[in-house]
Amino acid sequence: MASDPVTVTVARTVAPGFEAQYLQWTEEVVEVLRTVHGCLGAGVLHPGPDGGEHQIVFRFVNGLLLREWERSPQREELMTRARDFVLSQRVQRTVGVDDWFELSTRAEPKRSLWHRILTD
Repeated sequence: MASDPVTVTVARTVAPGFEAQYLQWTEEVVEVLRTVHGCLGAGVLHPGPDGGEHQIVFRFVNGLLLREWERSPQREELMTRARDFVLSQRVQRTVGVDDWFELSTRAEPKRSLWHRILTD
């Protein structure tokens, strides 16, 4: 169990026509998260004008308190309500802050236009 802070990013695809309902739901999720013991903060990232996934990002003091949230009745009730309008979701957990600064070293190097044309 992580003793360092844990950042969780949940990316969701919302069913067409349910965006307003989803946005209202995310406001409630963030409001609840901000009251949960051990939560350091929460926020919502909206997709761009061309669409894409909606994201909720939140951070907990440690993995133990995150697990308590993940097993809580409050979270279960919120997730049950989301089943009506969420088509899919991806969850990413990052422990500590080191990974945030090392991600660029793990990214694929930028390829030249000429290389992309020949290999794609």
